[in-house]
Amino acid sequence: MLEELQRRWVDKSELVCTVVGGANVIRNLDARWSVADRNVAMAINILRREGIKIHYRDTGGARGRVIEHIGDLNRTRVRYHDGPT
Repeated sequence: MLEELQRRWVDKSELVCTVVGGANVIRNLDARWSVADRNVAMAINILRREGIKIHYRDTGGARGRVIEHIGDLNRTRVRYHDGPT
């Protein structure tokens, strides 16, 4: 996606992003086996390396999230999933 934006002359310094997710939703899982924290860390490292600012971050925890992006308003709505895990 970043390459496509750059082909369209979008300057990376003008980009901002939202990082959401990385919940450890499987109970009683040894932290060594969870990929959630590693996925978040990788995403943040890539964004930093590319010089893209993180505008909002809601990561980790034990509850899943439902994410809705409202394109016309350029808004992202995050709510927690309270269902069984």
